Amino acid sequence: MEDAIVTMRKKFDEIGINSCKKYSANKNENHLRYVTGFGHLGDGNLHLNVVVDKYNAETTALFEEHIFEYAKSHNGSISAEHGLGSIKPGFLKYSKSKEMISIMKRIKDKFDPNGILNPYKVIPTEI
Repeated sequence: MEDAIVTMRKKFDEIGINSCKKYSANKNENHLRYVTGFGHLGDGNLHLNVVVDKYNAETTALFEEHIFEYAKSHNGSISAEHGLGSIKPGFLKYSKSKEMISIMKRIKDKFDPNGILNPYKVIPTEI
């Protein structure tokens, strides 16, 4: 777990989210407050908690892909126990192969042809 956190802190510095201990005076800058992890290490789930001065979609986009690539490079999953839901189904590719996603879709379609079971949990239509 420590390795993942240290690696992410370094990566954030590389992509321009600079570490600092105080809130930024410049609201246009992305300053990282801290990165920490917690989870269910018995089942191998790590929740990475990234705190920046001010949330914005651009900052999230900067580090999200790096986090997912890191998980993939360690044969991890980006969804842990909660799944991806309707917000990020396109990111399933980071932890499941095209073949596996296709199988998941076929199983879902077989048991739920009308899409009424757990309707907000989706499998991406494009892989």
